[in-house]
Amino acid sequence: LILFCGMQTEITGSSGEMSSTIYITLIFILEIYCSFVLVFPIASVFQERKIWNPSPHLPSLSFHAHIKIYLVNAVWMALTLIGGLILLPKAVVGKLLGKGFAVQREAHFVERTTSAICTYVFLVPSVEIDGIENLPPTSEDGTSPAPVYIANHTSLIDLAVVFLLNKRLKWVS
Repeated sequence: LILFCGMQTEITGSSGEMSSTIYITLIFILEIYCSFVLVFPIASVFQERKIWNPSPHLPSLSFHAHIKIYLVNAVWMALTLIGGLILLPKAVVGKLLGKGFAVQREAHFVERTTSAICTYVFLVPSVEIDGIENLPPTSEDGTSPAPVYIANHTSLIDLAVVFLLNKRLKWVS
């Protein structure tokens, strides 16, 4: 149960009322998103079930596998929420000051770390990537060639493993 702690603030004066209203609204939005972190992974369990059950070549998912899928998605959403909240002040201050504080590198680090945690803790103990030496090196200035990584994306596992390449990338769908 998520408590609405923002309602416990007292509203005093017009400027205090405005800041309290903003605070209450932000807390409410955060609480809604946090509850989505617990509810939305249920949809991914049903999606994985649709992928695995009709195939005669794949075993059906066990109860244990359903729990793992739920946990991967819930932990992924929670960690990216935390990472996003940590990066939010830098992005907002950069916009307000016109300095253009880019957070793409840090955001990619958050996603890469999150995918590693979810993959190694919930899915498999190790991942071996064959042929990574054939990929062009990542340059700091962004002038390196841009290979195309293709995953069939029938499962969230595809996303997690692509992040394990440890290369900066952008998604196209």
